[in-house]
Amino acid sequence: MRFVFILCTLFLTGKVVSQQFSVRFFGNGFGDIDRIKIPLDNPHKPVNVSLDFTIDFWMKALPGQNNASFCDGTQWYFSNIMIDRDVDGPGDYGDYGIGLGDRKIMVGIEKLGLGPVGLCGTNIVDDGLWHHIAVVRKASNGAVKLFIDGVIEDELTLSSATGDISYRNNRPTSQPNSDPFLVLGAEKHDYPGSLYFNGWLDEVRISDTLRYNTNFTPPTAPYGTDNRTAALYHLNEGSGTTISDALNICNGMMQVGGNPQGPIWSTETPFNCSTTVSNTNDVGPGSLRNAILCAASGETIIFTPMLAGQTIQLNTGITIDKNIQLSNLNVGTVNIVSDNSVVFEINANVAAHFTNLSIITNHNSLPACKNFGALQLTNTTLRRNANTG
Repeated sequence: MRFVFILCTLFLTGKVVSQQFSVRFFGNGFGDIDRIKIPLDNPHKPVNVSLDFTIDFWMKALPGQNNASFCDGTQWYFSNIMIDRDVDGPGDYGDYGIGLGDRKIMVGIEKLGLGPVGLCGTNIVDDGLWHHIAVVRKASNGAVKLFIDGVIEDELTLSSATGDISYRNNRPTSQPNSDPFLVLGAEKHDYPGSLYFNGWLDEVRISDTLRYNTNFTPPTAPYGTDNRTAALYHLNEGSGTTISDALNICNGMMQVGGNPQGPIWSTETPFNCSTTVSNTNDVGPGSLRNAILCAASGETIIFTPMLAGQTIQLNTGITIDKNIQLSNLNVGTVNIVSDNSVVFEINANVAAHFTNLSIITNHNSLPACKNFGALQLTNTTLRRNANTG
């Protein structure tokens, strides 16, 4: 028997055209322009990571457009800076930054008063291609690792940069317009001699955990959120100057200016994204998981006719952190099954609509769907459910 469960009513108006974006900076420099600024405190924001953390993102730059001539992570503030979480003057805790120097990635981290420590990549990355960058920092011993495209390129097994290196909440500063911010694409204070990033950034994620220890395969789709995500910037807004955190906690803003004006939205991205589910794979192009990660808020995800009556077997559950519709328009039901986890967990303040699906978990005690948001089910069967919203 087919049951229709309406937990909360959702009205999604119109179909949002799926389009992936990135942000293009032009290295315009001085004057608090051509950058993204993300507040760190008042109140303290999760993006202001302090202990163990991972920063990973995608970048692309063209040859000859970033002119820092050396790669020395202990002087990262003279790089073409992509990520700047500096502190003005002798600070309380610590700081860090990531930039381009001598066409390579350099990373600097400092426990203030002890001097900076740094890393330098070995491969040229301003080659006009997208590269995945990951920096992993361990608080207990100051270890730092730099991964480029999933391969470790440099590491410190220990350093003086231990313990808390966050920006202290309510720290007194003579530069309130720049100091209490995480800045993308520029040196936050516009110090004389500063250099700025000319290129693209996408999918900037900051996590309060050590995500990578050994070489790994870079993601093939946008990141999803999890309980170790401090902030995640898909950079898919495509218009306006607001930069949205996927968790809607640590939102930022573009500071536009210069000639050419930057930053701007760009359709250049590292992913070949689609919101059509075309196979029963758990991950990868054409999978349901990939379509959900690729979808813009308000998007409708559809299933190809060949999936009618088929089963999509998930190894782990899928978190839905944006307003979406999963709409199977075929005659036969699409079954979405997980043996060891919840199939879907809908975050708070998120609206979802499932049509013509069978959602099943074979776990003895977990529900098929855990709803903290607003969920509408049409012609859809659940095997076990928890309405927590």
